[in-house]
Amino acid sequence: MSTVDNLEGPAAQLAYSPPSELLHSQSIKPRLPWLSTTRILFTCNMIVFYAMLAYWIHITDTQKVLNSYVASDFDLDLMRRWGSNYGPLTLSGQFWRLITAAFLHWNVAHLMGNMLFLWRFGTYLDRLFTRTQMLAIYLLTGAAASVVSLGWHPLVNSAGSSGAIYGFAGVLVAFLLLARSNFSRRNIISILIWLILVTPFELLWSHVSKQVNYASHAGGVASGLIIGALLAWTFRLPAAERAARQNRILRSAIIPLVIIFAVVTQVRSGVVREFNDHIAETSEEVNYGSQIPIARVYLDIKGDPKLARRLASYLDLELDDFGIALAKTQDEADAVIQGQVGVHLRRKSFSYDVIQTQVTFKGTVDQMNSCFGVSTSGNAVFFHTATTEASEIREKYPAAQTVRIDPASNMDASEEFGTELRDELKKANFSVVESGVADLVLRINYMKTKAPVEEHMVNYNIKVVAHDGKLLSRAKGEDVLFAKLADAAPATCSDSLTNLQWVYDKDSLLLSAKKLAAELRNNSHH
Repeated sequence: MSTVDNLEGPAAQLAYSPPSELLHSQSIKPRLPWLSTTRILFTCNMIVFYAMLAYWIHITDTQKVLNSYVASDFDLDLMRRWGSNYGPLTLSGQFWRLITAAFLHWNVAHLMGNMLFLWRFGTYLDRLFTRTQMLAIYLLTGAAASVVSLGWHPLVNSAGSSGAIYGFAGVLVAFLLLARSNFSRRNIISILIWLILVTPFELLWSHVSKQVNYASHAGGVASGLIIGALLAWTFRLPAAERAARQNRILRSAIIPLVIIFAVVTQVRSGVVREFNDHIAETSEEVNYGSQIPIARVYLDIKGDPKLARRLASYLDLELDDFGIALAKTQDEADAVIQGQVGVHLRRKSFSYDVIQTQVTFKGTVDQMNSCFGVSTSGNAVFFHTATTEASEIREKYPAAQTVRIDPASNMDASEEFGTELRDELKKANFSVVESGVADLVLRINYMKTKAPVEEHMVNYNIKVVAHDGKLLSRAKGEDVLFAKLADAAPATCSDSLTNLQWVYDKDSLLLSAKKLAAELRNNSHH
């Protein structure tokens, strides 16, 4: 195998100035040596993400976006509109989604994690290949990852550059196995460290996001290993032949990718049909007898300017998915969507439960305060249970054997918790005694209290009317846009009450837009 020191001819230069210990794949110096493919891909991913963020802020309420967690996901429909890999759309002719999905990210954390590994893996590959070759590897492995994702779970809305990044990792692994002598010892160690770091990072991300697409990652790695093995073999050739052979390999890789995609399209066609049938069956229709074909609609949304623009943007997104266009005037339209949206403030109270536990151990008294749960009339989340209470006590006092619950404890607000706690203490290897001396004495005060909340409510009344005056669909109601505490957050439950996004995780205007668009689509297909 050739080393960097003995490479000559057309393959001797890089896309930018490399360390001397790494091999090169071309000799023609590029016009912009500082502009590597990794930097181009990094910039593209960042631009797309922040363009999506700006658009999302534009069509939704700015305050709602600001009140969201940093790692809050973009809306599913927004991702589909921008090109995520979604089976019913990708397998129905929108093949470009195999590529565009590799430039979309769900949230800031998703973007930053992927960009970190893109930068590290891509920097090494920039030293081996030309800009065009690097871009081809990114697109080929990204598309392969999308195809595998479609084959495994076609109804998952998949997005992210991680499939292509795993493809980069596969190429690097192939080179370490087949062309290791082309790397210095220092670079081999560095590459191995970053390859090893991928695993714990993915496990951490899967724990946080609960939506890691392992099928996509597997497709990226597999395609990267195959492409990397073929490209590594070319470094046995004379330098003058290497670049041309590499280009032929990358062009030829498109053929098996297209064949596999064609097979997946055939195998998964039934799933797509079932999905489309399900949409048709589950949408509610107002005028079942109407068979008016709807191809263009005119939007006439009045009321609060921000909310009217937001609803109009949602309708544009949903109608476009069903092939229904927006008309500029009522005369051009087959139907008119008339709507009135407004906003008002409402005050209400959240209930939250606090557990105050006073622990006496060898004459010392310790205080443990926990937020048990937060609830509204329609939502409840429990953060602390009898199981976690017993586990925390065991962890803090590993030497204690016996425990007694002080009769002065006040658990009237939840007798069930008192019973469960005794059982969980026993499971934590404590011996629970009712009287006498014990290693631990617990005085528990279970309290229910309330916190005042300001809810910003949206009220809407939307209807779809045909030219002949027939009512085709209607949606009306009110819901919460966003909410915040009227007073300072209590110390015990501050994390759960400072940001109330977990309570208001649905957007009624978006749901209404979905309903109206689906009904219009079904109305046109009767």
